[in-house]
Amino acid sequence: MKYNWTKKEKDLVEKYVKKYKNVLYIDGWTVTIHFENGQPMAGDRIRGRDFIPYATNTITEAYEKIEITFHAALLADIRSSQKLELEQTVKHELCHCLTQELFEASLNRHITEKECVDAVERLTERISKLI
Repeated sequence: MKYNWTKKEKDLVEKYVKKYKNVLYIDGWTVTIHFENGQPMAGDRIRGRDFIPYATNTITEAYEKIEITFHAALLADIRSSQKLELEQTVKHELCHCLTQELFEASLNRHITEKECVDAVERLTERISKLI
């Protein structure tokens, strides 16, 4: 079955993005949103089960930019009345803005202990501002 995002659904996503940019103290970030219409894509096998992402993102932390694509699988599950909150998916994707630096550091096998500690401290400070 083919799924297309309605204006109402898109507006709701944009409302949540605006709300949680403020909550997460990432107001200065540029958020670009894309909506994928069509059939839910095939998933990858992760930990022995199929995994179909509801959303994916690309982050350019140096410029405080994130592009989020909300996939048809999310729309399909929302419409089938599964216990899934669109709001939670938006929050999850925006939280990647907080964790991206640590993710990138973990991929760098030549990171120094100081660089790792600095990345953890920046992430911890961001999180501490949320509470």
